[in-house]
Amino acid sequence: MFELKIDIVKDFEQYVLNDIDEFKKLGFKFTDYNEWEQQERIKDQKFEEKSEKEKKELYNQHLIYEYSNLRERLIPAKPRKIIYSQNFIRKPDCENGLKLLEEKIKNGKSLTPHLSRKILQAKYSDGLLFDFGIYHLHLGAQQDEKHPILIEGKDDILYVVFTENKAFFICIDKHGRWGDTELLKIIQTEFPEVLEKWELPNVTGLSFYPTEEERIKLRKIGINTPVEVNGKYYITPGGGINTAKTSSSGVLKMNLHYHFYEQIDTQLKQFIAKHKQEIEESIKISGELCFVMTTINPMEFTDINNKLKLIPNIKDNNLIGITIKSIE
Repeated sequence: MFELKIDIVKDFEQYVLNDIDEFKKLGFKFTDYNEWEQQERIKDQKFEEKSEKEKKELYNQHLIYEYSNLRERLIPAKPRKIIYSQNFIRKPDCENGLKLLEEKIKNGKSLTPHLSRKILQAKYSDGLLFDFGIYHLHLGAQQDEKHPILIEGKDDILYVVFTENKAFFICIDKHGRWGDTELLKIIQTEFPEVLEKWELPNVTGLSFYPTEEERIKLRKIGINTPVEVNGKYYITPGGGINTAKTSSSGVLKMNLHYHFYEQIDTQLKQFIAKHKQEIEESIKISGELCFVMTTINPMEFTDINNKLKLIPNIKDNNLIGITIKSIE
């Protein structure tokens, strides 16, 4: 008889924490424990009653959700077709940086060096992105002296929207158009598919039409407001901002990750319990089986002591079978 030990959720969390450590090595900043602890003491009067283990677990979860906020601001590296707005104007002093950026987009290279200087702050709230779904990229061609992993900035930036396989170049302009709905008008007119899923089709008017300044202030306190564009109404094409002033979409995605791994953990334990006898006959091992996730995509687990590998067969987010085999 064997005893199974596996905790897929814990393994997933450790995978994220390891990735956070890699980001830190590159210069990304996450909330440190002391700062987090001070904030929790203010928010939770019973915080001091928690054990050190509970506090550490809560802090790790905080880091994981900061990570989700950072991930929401990064652009997945994959080849994309560039589509230019009709009135897109190239500027001579940005040409070298623009060509470099175009080459990276077409070839699926990392665009992280071109992102905002604030990308290094994991918890930073990018209002333009989280509200309107618009990135702003820097158009320098040389390394930034203060931040070596970034490209130097210029006065002008590129306003752009990314989908799975396209990059829609809106315009090159100065910094500061963070709440300018004119950018959304260009998207609606020339790239309407970007906004379609965010439209509120039955809305014919709003009780409050915020100015650009009001919209930016509301973002800073975690309030989302619908936006009117040429008589049509949309709700946060960037997925929205939550009361923690981070990405609502990022939180939702992380919650879905947790739900998925909790579900697979439960299904895996139930499957092994149901087929325990035939598994024992197959692997001929008694005692403790301790599987730890070694790769996340595809998902695989290893028991080093027993030299076994467990590979779950997952279809439509549900476990339908497993393979256990010896490690060669």
